[in-house]
Amino acid sequence: MRFYKEGDLVITADIPLADRVITKNAHAIDHRGELYSVDNIKQYLAMRNLMDKIRESGEITKGPKAFSQKDAESFANQLNAFLNKFMH
Repeated sequence: MRFYKEGDLVITADIPLADRVITKNAHAIDHRGELYSVDNIKQYLAMRNLMDKIRESGEITKGPKAFSQKDAESFANQLNAFLNKFMH
């Protein structure tokens, strides 16, 4: 079930979801302030899939870095930029 439509903003760290959102002409930002776009989502998806395959093969990989104050600020700045661009 989809809860988003064209033009909506979805905040997610789920890269396959972000890909589906972008495909529907909606917007996606992750919790660290990365704005996913048509130009970058396939690269993020490919990296996510590669890391998934590496983990499935038994390799121990580091998880994501701890969420930081800088991440929170990046998210706030990206959200503010998005709202200024699309809500006026």
